[in-house]
Amino acid sequence: IERVANSHPLVINSALVEVNDKESLYKELKIWVKLKEEGTISFSEFHSYLRENLAYFMVPRYIEFRKQLPKNANEFVQKFILKEEWGNNGLRSNTYDTKLQKLLE
Repeated sequence: IERVANSHPLVINSALVEVNDKESLYKELKIWVKLKEEGTISFSEFHSYLRENLAYFMVPRYIEFRKQLPKNANEFVQKFILKEEWGNNGLRSNTYDTKLQKLLE
């Protein structure tokens, strides 16, 4: 999934994590995306790109664009930090819900 997301011409890097969905008992996929500085793309455009290139069950429900992804000294994305941020409801305001087609509050 990350490989497909990273193949978009405006994407530098991405990180996919399974997160708890507070509205149901199920877990959902969330992808954090670092865009190129000169790039602008809407959430719906990026979601459409993923839908065109992935099986429907692989498309993340939640999308967040970020300027930086947390990395360790070896330049690997620290996904546990992203998952912890998701657990803190206050850090969800920049997350787009593809099912509801709006930003979370």
